[in-house]
Amino acid sequence: MNASDREILVLPRQLLPTRDRFIRADAAKELITQWESHVEWMPRSDAETRSDLIQPIPCVLIESADEQFYVFRRTRKTRDDLKGRLSLLIGGHIDGPPTDQELQAIMEETLLREVEEELGVTKLPGLRFLGLVTDHSTIASSRHIGVVFEAMLHGRLTTQAPEEFSARSLLSGKALGLETLFEVKAQSDPWSTILYEEYFIPRFMPDQSFQQVMPLLLSD
Repeated sequence: MNASDREILVLPRQLLPTRDRFIRADAAKELITQWESHVEWMPRSDAETRSDLIQPIPCVLIESADEQFYVFRRTRKTRDDLKGRLSLLIGGHIDGPPTDQELQAIMEETLLREVEEELGVTKLPGLRFLGLVTDHSTIASSRHIGVVFEAMLHGRLTTQAPEEFSARSLLSGKALGLETLFEVKAQSDPWSTILYEEYFIPRFMPDQSFQQVMPLLLSD
């Protein structure tokens, strides 16, 4: 079956009643509880044309040792806002067939499948939920809602999905420290940029604001 014909999980846009780019775990868990009774399934090609729906994308931020985080170079055969960009996140759509599992379990199962497909990793130690990330710069970009988890891994990671990430890039699968991440931020995709500004700086540099040290790449 063609990827565009596969059924994916979608939700009414009205269930995300905020323009916040990053919703932290506590508030996000309340939203996900509301989502449970509004789950729909439809072909991905149809979902991509609907402005009244959102597509939750389970994804993981992978931390190594000493405040380092893995990055992955996107290929150029993808949508315009991701072409050749660096990403801090691995994940994907929630594919059918429909299931009676709770939404949290569906998302974690999807995440583990995506990580195994894209990195060959079968376990995510220390997995914990961080929150939701959304790029509100366009209707198209805001159709996808990142359901962000964090996990801990060590050693160089090798990409197994050449259609998604460049295996030739020296940065793909490499853990970078905060200074280096700051240096390459202009190469980052929108969700990674939001995480730099809304998650990393409050966590590691709470005395600074992202407006001072990390100008916005995309406006709301």
